[in-house]
Amino acid sequence: MSFALALLACSLGQIAPGRIDAPARLGGQQFPTVKPSALPSDSELARITVTAELLRLVRQLDADAYADRAAARAAIVARRPMPDELMAVLLRKDLSIEVRHAMVAILTQRIITAPRGALGVRMEQFVERVGGVRVSGLVPGMPAEKQLVVGDVVRSVEGIPLTNSLDLTRAVQSLPPGLEVKLSVRRVKRDAAGKALVDGEGLELTEDINIGLRLGSTDDLLEKGDALGSVANAVSMERQGAAADAARRFLPKLRVVEFPQRAAVTDAVVTPTTIDSVRAMLMELQLAGGDAELVRIHRQRLDFLAQQMALVKDEHTRRGFQATLEALATEIRGSF
Repeated sequence: MSFALALLACSLGQIAPGRIDAPARLGGQQFPTVKPSALPSDSELARITVTAELLRLVRQLDADAYADRAAARAAIVARRPMPDELMAVLLRKDLSIEVRHAMVAILTQRIITAPRGALGVRMEQFVERVGGVRVSGLVPGMPAEKQLVVGDVVRSVEGIPLTNSLDLTRAVQSLPPGLEVKLSVRRVKRDAAGKALVDGEGLELTEDINIGLRLGSTDDLLEKGDALGSVANAVSMERQGAAADAARRFLPKLRVVEFPQRAAVTDAVVTPTTIDSVRAMLMELQLAGGDAELVRIHRQRLDFLAQQMALVKDEHTRRGFQATLEALATEIRGSF
């Protein structure tokens, strides 16, 4: 499956399973380390048709007047182009450095902020003996409120079996809002008064049912005051990694100029890239008259990384965030 299909399930309505490695720990709970899907090859991107209107707007990003460049950028963002279409444009060799940076900024933001589906359930964290995820609460006004009840055990989403709450989060948020999905649910049988029915040994009687509902979005969760919509998870980590990969691929490579007449310095001190050093770089870019929207997007990504790096305990996951931070620093350096 191509990157566009895997990542842009939110636009195409297809499931993006992804690849999950051994779980790490984040804030004391298990958190899966996710490898982002591979970006499409040049040959795959070459087969993508780029609309004439998008190309016209891209050319406007090189306009002499800043107002014209800003208007073109806003128009491209408003079109909500697919990431694969943006990457197909970035294959062109005739883009100026300024246009390339502007397009990469739009692409990475499009990857990171693409809409994610949501049910509107609160989940118990312990693993069910029979598999699945037990519903402990329902968010008012969300799709699950009319179809599920507290105590239901969601066993699969679109045929994908669930083991824990992380599985459910990933299965749902890898799908687009508005998509009709099928859930397999185990529900306790109850009498007319709502009392649970039990068998001869006092065990609750259950039944397996299939439920279809149309997904809401994580934006809906935030609007309704539910913090679950803003929690970093496997999907957000995957998208951060994919955005960093895209930036490394499509931004101009830094030129290395060697000075053979100088002796190699083997004990030079390399200053590590930190959250504070990148914030200082952003401030320099802003004071130098850099694109205000680009600075805002960079700062938003930096704030996200700072939040996650403060929470993460696992060294493997920390190295992944550090690599993303260094990629962001490289992208900002290229914006001067």
